[in-house]
Amino acid sequence: MVREGKIGYTQAALINEYKDELLFHEFFHVFQYAGKEPALNRSDELEAYLAQYFYASSREYSAWVIDKKFTERIMELASYIDASTGYLRKGVDYEEFYNVYTSALDYLDGHPNYSGDGWTSGRVEAGLYPFQKLAKLLNQNL
Repeated sequence: MVREGKIGYTQAALINEYKDELLFHEFFHVFQYAGKEPALNRSDELEAYLAQYFYASSREYSAWVIDKKFTERIMELASYIDASTGYLRKGVDYEEFYNVYTSALDYLDGHPNYSGDGWTSGRVEAGLYPFQKLAKLLNQNL
């Protein structure tokens, strides 16, 4: 049985200038779990924020997520990724990418909305690519 999800936004979120980005982020979670039970997983959140960032950038929106420090981490992480495929750009140093990835996860771990009971890191092992759903979405023939 699929657990009922929860979107923690107030009604104000639906009228703010970032509502398209917020809705895209939540719909990306639906895509990530595809009928499976949702989990409190920081790596999945990070992937959803990356998807949100690429969506916002493609629409020439501001691509602001959580706060300035986290937005900077997302922008740095996105600089390693080809926005048309979701995979790492050619020539990217995987170790550098992985360090930025783990730094962003650590940042979320310290954020009150992404820590506490039930939250897990979801960190992939070094050598693996953590954003498979993003790549899958970007490589669909729509």
